[in-house]
Amino acid sequence: MHTKIEELYNTYNTLPIIPLHEMQILVLVHKIIHHKETLPEIFAKNFVPNNLIHGYSTRKENMLHLHSISSAYGRRAIQFKGGILWNSIPSSLQSQMSVRTFKIKIKLYLSCISII
Repeated sequence: MHTKIEELYNTYNTLPIIPLHEMQILVLVHKIIHHKETLPEIFAKNFVPNNLIHGYSTRKENMLHLHSISSAYGRRAIQFKGGILWNSIPSSLQSQMSVRTFKIKIKLYLSCISII
């Protein structure tokens, strides 16, 4: 008997490996942004909003600041990858305060994207 992999993911309510990895990164970024006090201090300055970098208003002022990266190693760093992922999700997800609600909604969002 053959079963499509997508059916298995749906049956077991899980995500494929890459979206699952992205979800874990996004949950960490969410905790760093909204619940810094629950994490070790080392994470506190990993992500900085653009509006703290400069004092003028821009279209991307509420997005996370991304440093210029010139190596493959740098593109895999949590500061860069987390910023890219966070900036790519809708602001309605970014503004969720509850970790539990964020996890539920981001999983649903990523599962919809992985189907496309």
